[in-house]
Amino acid sequence: MKKFLMLSTVIVAIVGVAALISQGVAGKEKLTVQAIDGGGIFVGDQELAPIPQQDSKIHPGILQDQKEHEASLRAIDAAAEQIRKGNSYDDANQLEEAAKAYKAAYSIGGGSRAVSGLKLAMIYEKLGRYDEGIALLDEMIAKPYLSEKGIQNANGIRARLLVAKKQSNQ
Repeated sequence: MKKFLMLSTVIVAIVGVAALISQGVAGKEKLTVQAIDGGGIFVGDQELAPIPQQDSKIHPGILQDQKEHEASLRAIDAAAEQIRKGNSYDDANQLEEAAKAYKAAYSIGGGSRAVSGLKLAMIYEKLGRYDEGIALLDEMIAKPYLSEKGIQNANGIRARLLVAKKQSNQ
């Protein structure tokens, strides 16, 4: 008996929803679906009092932090795009274009500074612009742009630049 009652309730609900859809009631924002005395269900529209809007409880500092975070994400994306361009130009041996792209990524700042700066220094090495590469690496080592491994890499590139500069002056 319980199965029959449950099945009939589900059938009535399906028929009721289908009827509402055919009458255009389904487009209403508020519908009420409720059991009536355990013997059936009611589906229909009901006027409900509007929910009062609450004033924003979000602290202005949090909103500012969110805006800064979103700006930071955009900067990361922009720097990554410049690094990708620099890589493509380097692969195509378009070294001046690669230098421009890496320099653009470096100027954006943030976490991309380490990668773009080291890549820019290596491009300066290929271009024979040793003094620019050395100055860039000195700046990167002096400021907190590099990890310990990054400093090791920078010192290795810097040593190569110094040797190449010395050889070019002879």
